[in-house]
Amino acid sequence: MITVGFLGIGHMGGALLNGFVKAMSPDKFNITAYDTDISKLKDLAALGVTSCGDEAHLATSAQYIVVAVVPQILGEVLQKIKPAFNKETVIISVCAGVGIQKYRDYLGDNTKVVLAMPNTPAVLGQGSTAIARDSLVSDEEFAVCRTILGACGAVEEIAPDKMSAVIAVNSSAPAYIYLFVKGFADSAAAAGIDRDAALRMFVRNLTGAAAMIEDSGATVEKLIAQVSSPGGTTRAGLQVFEEKGLLSIIDAAYSACTKRAGELAELNSK
Repeated sequence: MITVGFLGIGHMGGALLNGFVKAMSPDKFNITAYDTDISKLKDLAALGVTSCGDEAHLATSAQYIVVAVVPQILGEVLQKIKPAFNKETVIISVCAGVGIQKYRDYLGDNTKVVLAMPNTPAVLGQGSTAIARDSLVSDEEFAVCRTILGACGAVEEIAPDKMSAVIAVNSSAPAYIYLFVKGFADSAAAAGIDRDAALRMFVRNLTGAAAMIEDSGATVEKLIAQVSSPGGTTRAGLQVFEEKGLLSIIDAAYSACTKRAGELAELNSK
């Protein structure tokens, strides 16, 4: 039986834990967890999860440790697990802006690390996680990591040096989508349409459009063309987007997000 420990079960760590508990067979995985907020541990037994007394206790038995603490306290946490850390244990890091070397600085040069960048829809089991590994992680170990993170949604493997660049299309993307939705809902309300009704319609369009992208076999460009007849209403709106430079704005936002991710990564490496 494989033991998976969740170190930090706040918003994101808790979502991953709950998704994993719901999706996994109890005869295959033994699940443990620890959080400095003891109140978060009280209901774990009902889920079939063993609560640990501290960080070192969790590290003693876990073959895979999902580290989901805020980067500011990561160094302190790693110091606590170091005496009990097994070099064969695989670290799954959900700490934004933290690279592989940070773990090796505290736990040893041969520490096995998988970097993960999930997003908030994981709470509903509809998440997307970017995942990257280093060469010390075997194919079998990496497959287990994919299973753990895939319990809350889709998993996409990327190169470790692209973890900052992927944030804009994964972890930060929900906020950008929410802003787009807000803009159309507000404009509909200003035009006299019930805002809640407009919100529901636009959200259904989001889910429907996503299904078309995934299942229709058509390119995004072709799908846009299918909706926008020459001289029609859709084309009129698209022309405004083009004139205002929407794609340039998106590119600038992407670059700003990536730049900030790099700055945070630099701070968290110290």
